[in-house]
Amino acid sequence: MKIIHTPAGVLHQTALPVEKVDKKVKELLIEMAKTLNRQKDPEGVGLAAPQVGVSKQIFLIKPRADSTPQAFINPKILGTAYNVPRNTKRKSDPKRKTLDMERDIKKKERVQLEGCLSIPKIWGEVKRPDKVKIKWLEESGREHTEWFEGFPAVVIQHEMDHLHGILFTKHVIEQKNPLYREENGELVEFEI
Repeated sequence: MKIIHTPAGVLHQTALPVEKVDKKVKELLIEMAKTLNRQKDPEGVGLAAPQVGVSKQIFLIKPRADSTPQAFINPKILGTAYNVPRNTKRKSDPKRKTLDMERDIKKKERVQLEGCLSIPKIWGEVKRPDKVKIKWLEESGREHTEWFEGFPAVVIQHEMDHLHGILFTKHVIEQKNPLYREENGELVEFEI
């Protein structure tokens, strides 16, 4: 199974829902897992079905090199959040507390240098919530709902974007962050 690169049309379209978790879907998951596990430079941490030319709402995540890819079928984000500690100080000044919480939220935005197997050697910083609640079908067809946080939450949001035809570079540009090109093992900033 080969990873396709931009500007392939399937990468810019909304993927279709999976009607039934059948043998064909399970075979696709196996092939996608093999493809993800083969990625070494850079190591892949996620792979969406559109990245292998299949317009289906399926993705895998593998946030650690030693982890087994986890499948998400027909996923839906139910909510996002920030790990904001409760501010118990300054109870007497509600206005000040709000300002502190806003500052804390900005601190807890997860700014992650992201790349994509479908856009080789291009990187950019993307701000995303550091917690995400997601509902999906497992490989068995059973529905599951769970909160993820930290790096797995970032990977899930990146892969969800693929299912909606959005590439990470769109967020980089919208957030006015720099883009980098990998040249001779170094990241060099460039403009579009």
